[in-house]
Amino acid sequence: MPVMHFRIQWPDGGEANCYSPSRVVSEFFTPGHAYPLEDFVQRSREALGIASERVR
Repeated sequence: MPVMHFRIQWPDGGEANCYSPSRVVSEFFTPGHAYPLEDFVQRSREALGIASERVR
C-alpha cells in the first residue's frame, strides 16, 4: 500500500512533516488550502482512521 508524506503549517506558523500509511489523506485535503483548526483536526482524524483500517 502506498504511503504518503505531507507537510502542514499550524496557525502559529510552525510546520510539521506528517505521514499516512495510505494516500486516502489526499481525498480529504487540497494542497495550499487553509482549513480552520477544528475542521483540520476532524478531517485528519477521519482520514488517518481510514488509512489505519486499510493497513490493518
